[in-house]
Amino acid sequence: MAQQNARMLYGSTNNSSCVPDCAAANHPPDRARGTLPTAPAAGPAYDSAGRLVLSGSFRRDDANALDGLAGCRLADALVVWECCEGKRLAAAPLLLRFEEFDLAFSAGADDAGAFWRGTLDTGRSMRMRADATDADAEANERACPAWVSEPSLWRLAGAQVVQAPARERGRCAIAFDEAELVLEAKGGEVSYAVVAL
Repeated sequence: MAQQNARMLYGSTNNSSCVPDCAAANHPPDRARGTLPTAPAAGPAYDSAGRLVLSGSFRRDDANALDGLAGCRLADALVVWECCEGKRLAAAPLLLRFEEFDLAFSAGADDAGAFWRGTLDTGRSMRMRADATDADAEANERACPAWVSEPSLWRLAGAQVVQAPARERGRCAIAFDEAELVLEAKGGEVSYAVVAL
């Protein structure tokens, strides 16, 4: 292979994007055990051990997250899988991994839908919520969340966004060259569907 640093759109999740997991732009802050920012985070929130805390992350919308999305290619789509229960955590965000950045969609506050754009280290361990109480710590010990590639969205791998997304409260449609991805926030959960054009 002549080009070691060439971008790949297909293959395993670890090689499907040029967004390096180890170069996340949002480094965990130094905080006391179990504390999180007082305002809901637009992006990832970390505990003092550097673990992503799902309950405090991706709650506030970044109004500029969808700017310049037209022309970008999707490399992969990831969801949070609860390994112990063997199911997707519907309340967790959907992570769209584009060639040069990640785009997270979550229910946000009042199911308005919240987008965040940046890079996320999906190899970092996660907690369901901050270890603020013994009950929280116990719940975290029973949970086993992990980012996994979403098979129902594999057909969009390599697809290019052809126009600016159409967005309304709690719902967004992203038109790719082959299909449209419809995202919806309802009841504190995220749902998605691929619709043929």
